[in-house]
Amino acid sequence: MVAVAAPIAITPDSSPIVVVAPPADLPTSVGVPFSVTRTTARAGKRRPGNSTLLAVAARHRIDPLLLHSIVAKESAFRPGAVSNKGALGLMQIMPGTARGLGVRDPSRLLVDQELNLVTGATYLKQLQRQFGNDVPAVLAAYNAGPGAVKRYRGTPPYAETRDYVKTIMKRYRGARGERTAR
Repeated sequence: MVAVAAPIAITPDSSPIVVVAPPADLPTSVGVPFSVTRTTARAGKRRPGNSTLLAVAARHRIDPLLLHSIVAKESAFRPGAVSNKGALGLMQIMPGTARGLGVRDPSRLLVDQELNLVTGATYLKQLQRQFGNDVPAVLAAYNAGPGAVKRYRGTPPYAETRDYVKTIMKRYRGARGERTAR
């Protein structure tokens, strides 16, 4: 294992995390390919929810940098965000999806950040079981639904979904310190 030289900040107000990266030849995966440890560079200046995000990512074996990138795109870290289509909270989960994952009262997704993150992580892992470690396909399914990804055998030709996948993958690769093609 090789340690990343500089800590990567999860959010502008968070304490940094140190990422212990996998060998360079490992493919990108929804699963956690490395371990994450918190440093205390700015004690007392943590953004609420970062420890929750890291704990949920670890519990569900999802790369916390990927989970962070999804939350950034979905809600810009606003726990009370509601989309024009009715998606709720940090991970912008549709009420029907939440009910299908066992959430009895989807309105709780707006006030319970951990429930929102756990529900979103559970759904991501469900999508990973369908699409393997093809992160763009998992992201496309999270945005457009798994049926659309199956129908088009990959990211559907919807402008919103293509932008969604591109934006998250760019942020995620940047957080991992990977170079992105221009």
